[in-house]
Amino acid sequence: MEQDEALEVFEVSLLSEKEWAEAGTSFATYCSEPLPHPLQLYSIIQDYLWTAGAPRSARDYLNIPNGSLARFREITGTSSYLLAEAPPKIHELVVKELRRQNVCHNVITTERTSNQKLIVQLGGTVFVCERATAET
Repeated sequence: MEQDEALEVFEVSLLSEKEWAEAGTSFATYCSEPLPHPLQLYSIIQDYLWTAGAPRSARDYLNIPNGSLARFREITGTSSYLLAEAPPKIHELVVKELRRQNVCHNVITTERTSNQKLIVQLGGTVFVCERATAET
């Protein structure tokens, strides 16, 4: 019975199909002036990822050394820093907020080969793998 319940949440999909995942193009966003409200940006990214059901957090995309939000606030209070490295959808949210907060920034775009890895969700566990085989 417990084994059947664990399979109630079972999904295998291409990582490249997830908007929040690194696949193809990646954007590195650099700011040239302080970000007035860095925790507002953090919450926008975090809320998006939560809503998307992503097994990641804003800390995976924003420049948050050692996961410290205090350090993130220090960095974003300077006049030159890397703010984020993110795939297109998250980059779009970052840039929208930078424009709203009127912060000058530059972007470096990196083209990568498409990620063909699989993301597997089984119960409350999520992992990435190279391939999967279905057996009956």
